Amino acid sequence: MTTASFATTTAVATAPTGGRQPGSWWVSAGSGSSEAARDAVDLASRFTGLPVWHVSRFLGAAAQPIAVTREQPWLQTGVPIPWNDTICRRMVSRLGPTLVPDIAAVPNYAQAPIALRHGIRAYAGVPVLAAGDRLLGVLAGCDHEPRGPLPELTEQMLWTVARLLGPLLEAVGERDLAALAADRREAQRRAGETLTRLPGRRGWGLLLDGEERRGRMNGNASSIAVVDLGFIHSAVEIQRAVRLVDEALTDVVTARLSTRQVGLLLDGLVATRVDAVAATALTRLAAAGYRATAAWASRTEATSLRGTWALAEKRLFDARRRTRATT
Repeated sequence: MTTASFATTTAVATAPTGGRQPGSWWVSAGSGSSEAARDAVDLASRFTGLPVWHVSRFLGAAAQPIAVTREQPWLQTGVPIPWNDTICRRMVSRLGPTLVPDIAAVPNYAQAPIALRHGIRAYAGVPVLAAGDRLLGVLAGCDHEPRGPLPELTEQMLWTVARLLGPLLEAVGERDLAALAADRREAQRRAGETLTRLPGRRGWGLLLDGEERRGRMNGNASSIAVVDLGFIHSAVEIQRAVRLVDEALTDVVTARLSTRQVGLLLDGLVATRVDAVAATALTRLAAAGYRATAAWASRTEATSLRGTWALAEKRLFDARRRTRATT
């Protein structure tokens, strides 16, 4: 689900003694979405008493935490979580309430894979929305023990924080992506090899390591596609093929991985988006006479981007083997 419409409240809750007032974190938000998100989860934890809170960006196939109060094996800053596994997906889809002191009372939540695997017993969460109710992410908390009733006005407080956080995440997210694109271009230039002026296999690995670090800081997640160019007769054909792919995919980082392979690094985890990028590359190559094959993997399927690359290469090998078996 990519959009949702929620009725929100305008009431502003009062923090318990010792906590900060909702909105006090907003003063420090100018330095970036990550700082604002950290203050938001700290406020929510102080207000509710739930120990584990996170602000996560919605990436289509995954949610990626950008701030966490207490990291867990399954909940770490920058590491995407499969969206379908989460309680938050069920909350956004209105399969249960926003405040659930004991999720055993809400079967849709209790049966979420994350709840089953990690023993989550209490949950609170609201969506973070952009203008037009477009889903940007979630503000959510949990505990491994059932809780009693949460403090009065908890829901109003969460909605107030989420409403303030939404426009900030949207605006700063756009700025972060622009800076990320500039960083990528510079890293790509420095790692370029002589023949194609694109990163080679070693440079590609360094690019992925840098992308991994940037993703943890910016809450950005990526997918990797690998394109096999088919039989190559000369260096001129390599240059031509790589140039065709690079020119066709201007918003994608490209690299020459071997004599006949090109790597593609692109934002996002939505299958239709990655399929479309791969199809564009294959169409452009086919029109020029290349018999290319492609396969891809997303960051949610591996423990690192290097692991994602390895998975994409394995899928490419399998795809090539199936092609040979049918010809």
